Amino acid sequence: MCTFFVRASCLLRLHPGLVLFFILGLAMPVFTPPANAAITVVRDYRLGEADPGAVAGGIATNSVDSITGNNLTMSGSPVYSPDVPANAAVSSLLSLTFNGANYGSAALINNMDNFGLEAWVKTDSTSDSHFIAYNGNTSSNGWGILQDGSSGNFIALFGGVVVMGSDTVPTNQWTHLALVRDSGTATFYVNGVAGGTTSGDPLPPTGSFAIGAVPENPATGLFNGQIDEVRAFTFAPGAFQMNDLLYNPAVPIPLGFTRNGGQITLSWQSGSPAFELQYTTNLFPANWIVETNVALTNGMFTVNETATDTSRFYRLRTIPPAPPCGNDAPPVAIVSAVMNGSPARVPVFFSDVASEPPDTTCTFEAADGLCYCNMKKVNAQRQLTFDASQSIDPRSCTNGSLSYHWQIRWADCSGGQLYSSAGITGYHSAVLQIAPSSLPQLQGGCPQDPAEFFWMVSLTITHQPFDPNATNAQSTVAGFRFQYLSSILQPSMYITCQSCADPSNPSSCGCGVTNALPATETP
Repeated sequence: MCTFFVRASCLLRLHPGLVLFFILGLAMPVFTPPANAAITVVRDYRLGEADPGAVAGGIATNSVDSITGNNLTMSGSPVYSPDVPANAAVSSLLSLTFNGANYGSAALINNMDNFGLEAWVKTDSTSDSHFIAYNGNTSSNGWGILQDGSSGNFIALFGGVVVMGSDTVPTNQWTHLALVRDSGTATFYVNGVAGGTTSGDPLPPTGSFAIGAVPENPATGLFNGQIDEVRAFTFAPGAFQMNDLLYNPAVPIPLGFTRNGGQITLSWQSGSPAFELQYTTNLFPANWIVETNVALTNGMFTVNETATDTSRFYRLRTIPPAPPCGNDAPPVAIVSAVMNGSPARVPVFFSDVASEPPDTTCTFEAADGLCYCNMKKVNAQRQLTFDASQSIDPRSCTNGSLSYHWQIRWADCSGGQLYSSAGITGYHSAVLQIAPSSLPQLQGGCPQDPAEFFWMVSLTITHQPFDPNATNAQSTVAGFRFQYLSSILQPSMYITCQSCADPSNPSSCGCGVTNALPATETP
C-alpha cells in the first residue's frame, strides 16, 4: 500500500496498467483553537458573526467590537459575504466585502509595544495601494497593515518611520496578515511566516483606527476585496507565541491508495471540516461527480470500487458550512441546524398557494435551541405546502436514507398541543400539505406567552448513521412559526371532533367540518 500526502495544487499521476488514475487533493486544515492565554485581546472585529442582524448580502452599518465596545462605524455600505477564510483558527461564517468606496472607522488604540494587529484579507486587485487596517496617521505616526501598489507586496507600516515586509499580494485568495511588536522588535507575518522585521520605534498614534481606508483621509487608500477577523491584542514582554494568531496552517492528509487490476481502494482519515470525494473522467471540461460509495469505520473513510474508465481523476473537496439563519429570502428558507455536531443544510420551500408567490417573508431567530423561521401571517384558506424534498444527507450526499417527521402544534399556557387533521397529509414524507381551512382559529388567553398566537411546524429529518460502529441515528430539526390571516375553524371544534367516540361520523358528535377531524396518519 502506498501512502501519499495530498497538498494544495498537487497532482499525483498513477499508472495502474491500462487505466490511468489521477488524484487531486486540497489540503484540509485541522482546526485547533489557538492557545492565546498569553495575549489580551483589546479589539475584536468579527465583521459579521457578532453584528446583530448580519446576513450574507446585507449591508453593514456598523460592526461590533465584542471586547471594549469600540464598534466600527461603516461608511459607503460594505456588504456581508459568506466567503470566509478556511484556515482561520475560529469558526467564521461571514466576512465584509469592500468595493473601493467604503470603510469602517473606530476610536484609536494607544499601545506602542508588546502588541499585535492581525486580519484575514482577500484582495481583488494589486494595482494602487489599499489599506487593510491602520491605527493613527499613515504619514506621520501609528502602525498598521496595507498592500503596496508600487511593489505589489503586503507590507506593515510605522507611519513616518519605517516599512517592513516583501510578500507578494495574491489575488482572489485568502491571506492571513499580522504585525507583532515584542520587546522593541516588530515582525510582519504572512500566513504565519515572518516577512520582515524592524527595531524602529513607532510614533505615538493620533487620530483614529480604520479598516479598509486611510484613517486621516478615508477617501484614499480604499480597499477592494474581503476582510475578516480583525483583532488587536497585547501581551507581556516575550509572552507572544505563533499559535496566538488566528491562523491554522493546512495540514497534509495521508491518502492511501491500492490497486488490484481494475479494483481500486482509496482511504483517508476523517477530520474537520467536512469533505466529500469527487471524481471525473475528463479534466477539460471537468464534470465532477460526488463519490457516494464511501464507508466510514472507526474514523477512516474508504472507497472500494471497480473502475472501467480509461482515465479517472479524484479530488477531495471541503464542504462549506451552512449559511447562518436568514441567508436566503423566501420562498426558499435554508435553516442552519446541527447534524451529529456538524452544520447541515435543510432547504424547505414554503408556499401558501401553488400558483402565487407566498404572502410571507422569513426572519430567523434562535429559540428553544432551534433556528425558527418566524413568518408573517399566512392565508389559512389557501393550501400551505412545506417541501423538504431537496434535503441531502450530508454524509451520503443523497436523500435515499432520510426519513421525515413533521409535527404541527399550537401553543397554549400548558406548553402547547399537537394538532392533526384530515386535511393535512404527508406527516412522514418530504412534503407536508395543509389543505385550506385546516387550521383552527387561535383564541389567546395567555398574555404572558406571546408565542400562543403562533402555529408551530417542526420537521425532524433522521438518517441511519453512516458509520456502522455508531449506535444512534443522527437528526436535523427545522422549525417554522407563523400566524394566519383567516380561518373558519375554532380549537373547540377540533377538540370536540378529536374526542368524539366515532370520528368517522362528524354529525354524531356535533362537528360538521370535515377538515377538523383527526388525521388518519398519526402526527
